[in-house]
Amino acid sequence: MGTIKGLWILAFCSISVFAHAQNARVLVYDGSGQDSSAVPQAAIVVNDTLLGVTDSNGLFLWSKAVKGDRIKALFVGSSSPELIYKGESELVLRLKSSTILSDIEIIDAVDAVRIDSKALDFRQQINARELRRAACCNLSESFENNPSIDVSITDAVSGTRELELLGLSGRFMQTQLELLPVFRGLSLKRGFAQIPGAWVSSMQLSKGAGSVVYGHESTTGQLNIELLDPETAEGTRFNAYLNQTGRSELNATHFFKAGEAWKSGLLLHGSVNPRSLDRNGDLFADQGSGHLIHFLNRWNYRSKDWEGKIFARVLEDVQRGGQTDFSFDEAETAQSEWGLERQQRLVALSGKIGYLFPENDRSDRSIGLMISGALTDQKAFAGLNRVDAVQSTLYTNAIYEINDKRTKQDWRLGASANLDAWEQSNRLDTLDYESNWLETEYGLFAEWGWNPNPRLGLLMGLRVDAHGYLGTRASPRVHVKYQVLETTWLRLSAGRGWRAAQPWLENFEMLASSRSVAWDRQQLQPTSVSSVESAWNAGGSIVRDFQIDYRKATLSVDVYGTWFEQMVYADREVDANQLRMRALNGSGNLSTLVQFEWQIKRKMDIRLAYKFSEPWLDRPEGRIQTPYVSRHRALLAWFYETRKQWGFDLALQWRGGQRLISPVLESKVEDSPGFVVVNAQVKKRFGDRWEAYVGAENLLGFVQKQPIVSPETPFEPGFDATLIWGPVMGRIVFVGLNWQLISSPSSAD
Repeated sequence: MGTIKGLWILAFCSISVFAHAQNARVLVYDGSGQDSSAVPQAAIVVNDTLLGVTDSNGLFLWSKAVKGDRIKALFVGSSSPELIYKGESELVLRLKSSTILSDIEIIDAVDAVRIDSKALDFRQQINARELRRAACCNLSESFENNPSIDVSITDAVSGTRELELLGLSGRFMQTQLELLPVFRGLSLKRGFAQIPGAWVSSMQLSKGAGSVVYGHESTTGQLNIELLDPETAEGTRFNAYLNQTGRSELNATHFFKAGEAWKSGLLLHGSVNPRSLDRNGDLFADQGSGHLIHFLNRWNYRSKDWEGKIFARVLEDVQRGGQTDFSFDEAETAQSEWGLERQQRLVALSGKIGYLFPENDRSDRSIGLMISGALTDQKAFAGLNRVDAVQSTLYTNAIYEINDKRTKQDWRLGASANLDAWEQSNRLDTLDYESNWLETEYGLFAEWGWNPNPRLGLLMGLRVDAHGYLGTRASPRVHVKYQVLETTWLRLSAGRGWRAAQPWLENFEMLASSRSVAWDRQQLQPTSVSSVESAWNAGGSIVRDFQIDYRKATLSVDVYGTWFEQMVYADREVDANQLRMRALNGSGNLSTLVQFEWQIKRKMDIRLAYKFSEPWLDRPEGRIQTPYVSRHRALLAWFYETRKQWGFDLALQWRGGQRLISPVLESKVEDSPGFVVVNAQVKKRFGDRWEAYVGAENLLGFVQKQPIVSPETPFEPGFDATLIWGPVMGRIVFVGLNWQLISSPSSAD
């Protein structure tokens, strides 16, 4: 706790230092009438030089202003009259429509990542520019530059990457695809790898217990993924990727209009790992083989009062790993070699429709309906263990929203329903069993927001869900935002989240060992209350925007604690040769993150971050530190784009030691060493349509030595591929190409 207290003191001291640096406040509005509103991301130009852009409140802090300076604001299709600075403490610039094109280039003025100052919760807006900075391809590989989300490897065989938020597994983070729930059940672990980064236009990441409107599963936060939209994207685009291991990917998107009210988009992804690769000579593939094919078709409808969206998705995902001489064609009878395979097939159809009531002077009202259905089929085995399942899901959510302009209050009321039909057939160790069941869940929610003035905001929500097997449960949430200084925001939040666990489906990678399986089948059935994972989350953040030498900088500190009422845990420390599934009472984590971002010069940014985590498990044998979680992490990222369309991205990650699980419990348990991973890439644009890039992941080539214990005897006691704390693959060099064709015609014909 002393460390956390010191970080808060550091944050407030930093705020005090920079509070005296400003000379003038510049506010930009979109007109001169009473209904004019602040304009975020408007370019501020002084003496024909671009100094920066306004924040989300339309505010720009102008330091070192000199009397006689000429200042104006520019935005898309509009500009303000140029004013002469006379020493005022505050200037108001009002935009007017303009057909004159300025000769000042403001491309990419929007921050790649920014903290939404209007949001009541701690929310990051992540756009496509940030995704292009990542060294690779799909969403599970796109958070290497984001210190809020950690990425870990689950095992040394499948290569599955798991996202972690606030030091806890990604299953406690609610993930949405354009506000519709996604990556649940069978797709929980693989879902992020199935969405290519080239499809994504932006993401919104919030920390802490999220809004009650979209469900009860957001214990540590919410991540909403926005795909390329026919409303803003156009034409045809291609993205190709190839690395030195033979992994290749191709993405293609095409957008077009289909009449006055309809627009559509076709998105196609294909990737293949053609061969297994064993670099360390242990006869197990460090990189397995497999392929992924994903197709999405979306339609947008828009009229004066109605708006709707339809999504259709189809995918096939195959992962293979294990010993290099394993024959997957004879997998059912293989006894002498060890292999792992997971095949998933998905068909999904989703839709949203909303109606905006006619405007009036008192309030804005709207009503929306969201529907999603999906069928996921999985066939998977790891050694002699098999986990096959079919999940059929139907989800609906109806929302009625009122925005009272006079009282500055917002109401969102609604009801939701979720049905999951399961067919499961497992062979775990020597136990074979089949189980079919139907999960039904019905919920009611209400959320009230109040913004009495620009400095204060309050959001309170409550939802009550009735689960067919797990009973009725309440999820209260509260968020408070207060503007401490002109550009300093304090946020506090608290709330409860819960979820229904699927113990073996969600821990399939833990079967990559010779450990025997131990569990109370009756207690940990998905239909038992012992399979509920429930926790409280509370915390806060403070964010300060300021300027250093005319350039925007942001300092943020956030602290969040999570305390579990119950947690399902795959325990490997009860017995050296046993994997025991247990329901633990207690456990939790305390997470602190300090982050600093600064635009050193135009189109050159730096990001520094340090994270401290204190995870613990309350086992019947006593409290222990959670294994394979780094308590200390640090990030240094540098991004630069030149006027000649070159781009340079560099990221250094340092991970401190992790508590290890010894394969033999009688031996001494030690921490892993700390290590550094460096990712880098260079990009070059050729005109408006072509971009080529080359780079490397894990540039220094650091790998965990002997990631698999006893690989020579995979069916004997002692074999374990789950004791992973560092990279398994060394340096990987890659090349890629982005290509955009001429925009499509304005209509389908």
